[in-house]
Amino acid sequence: LGRAWFWALCLEVGPGALIPRPCSEVLVEQALTELKSARRRGVAERTQHVVDLCTGPGTLLLATLSEARHAYGTGVDISPTALSFANRNAELTGLRIRCAFLNGDLHTDLTPTLLSRNKMHQARLGSHTNADDGSKPPGFVDLLLCNPPYITSAEMAELDDGVRSFEPELALHGGEDGMSCYRALADRVADLRENNLADRDTRIVVEAGASQADAIGEVFERVGIAETSRHRDLRGVMRCLVFSGA
Repeated sequence: LGRAWFWALCLEVGPGALIPRPCSEVLVEQALTELKSARRRGVAERTQHVVDLCTGPGTLLLATLSEARHAYGTGVDISPTALSFANRNAELTGLRIRCAFLNGDLHTDLTPTLLSRNKMHQARLGSHTNADDGSKPPGFVDLLLCNPPYITSAEMAELDDGVRSFEPELALHGGEDGMSCYRALADRVADLRENNLADRDTRIVVEAGASQADAIGEVFERVGIAETSRHRDLRGVMRCLVFSGA
């Protein structure tokens, strides 16, 4: 076991969980910008629901919730090991009451799980969630975060031994072209939209691998999801893409 700093949080990490990286902090910056913007526009005066797919040790979700005190969150990951770190980090950061983590596959419809989890959030918070203000349906997703696996098969073969031996391939390998999880993510957003859990007010904030931004934009465009902005990390890499849910 070890610890890694991300944003202003010290998180537990270890074998089986993706180590937080500074380049991902631009996603938190944009997530907070989008949440604040929605509240200024009067779109979300209620408590906002943040969903983090491929949450790993809870990195993006916990950093966002640590600043957005009006929000609650759901983190989803396919790895039970990663989720054990996420749950531990929720306790360590004092954010347990505002978040829940669940096992789920990016390649399957997550709507039923999000609906059931929203009931648990309501019971925990004892205050307004988007289930009871009448403006959005229960479980509605205001903000969706995702840092998916995006390393290509060719790049996986050249990874440093330290990365390959410590971090799980499941959290790194994005298929032959590095895009398989982005295609699945676009389908999940379409599922949420069809079930009225996402709409034009929803914002999707996604991490991109170097030189992948254009290809990711095309994947989302094919299912009718519009890109609204792009943002570079501190190294100048186009790292963060923001989309509207409709």
